[in-house]
Amino acid sequence: MGQDGAMGAQGRLDDEIREYQAAVCINPEAGSALPAPLLALAVGDVDGDGRNEVVTLEGDYATGRSGPATHVNVWRWSGFGFTLEYRSPPGTFH
Repeated sequence: MGQDGAMGAQGRLDDEIREYQAAVCINPEAGSALPAPLLALAVGDVDGDGRNEVVTLEGDYATGRSGPATHVNVWRWSGFGFTLEYRSPPGTFH
């Protein structure tokens, strides 16, 4: 929380990510409206600007959860949702 007692945007983002991770852990078979499934995600300051980004491994529905990731993505919180900052070329990622 900030000095005025209000939770900052980064705190809200961290809470939302923890809720998402908990939901995925509770029901890993839950469906997804994403065009490609997220196989893993991590939160950290990737670019050294003091703000956390979300790094995801994106897979393919055809290979499922056991298949390799096909892209690495970096997302940034934009105040209302996430903005894709980087998407790797297609490859095989674990």
